[in-house]
Amino acid sequence: MTQNIHEIEIFSHVDQSKRDKLATLFTSQIYEQGAIVIEHGKPVNGLYLLEKGQVEVSIPGFEGVLATLEEGRL
Repeated sequence: MTQNIHEIEIFSHVDQSKRDKLATLFTSQIYEQGAIVIEHGKPVNGLYLLEKGQVEVSIPGFEGVLATLEEGRL
């Protein structure tokens, strides 16, 4: 992850040594535009942080986009 995790709000109060240790646990994944990252009702293995770009959130059965998440958001 190129963004320093201290810049992400949920990690801002974690001390530096713990942030450094946490940073080693991150892996990067690249998704093509329009790809489904997480599917409603299916288990998720990890925490997703958006490093670059944006993601639209929608749920089957609801019309339209519920939210648009941007860089640095959970």
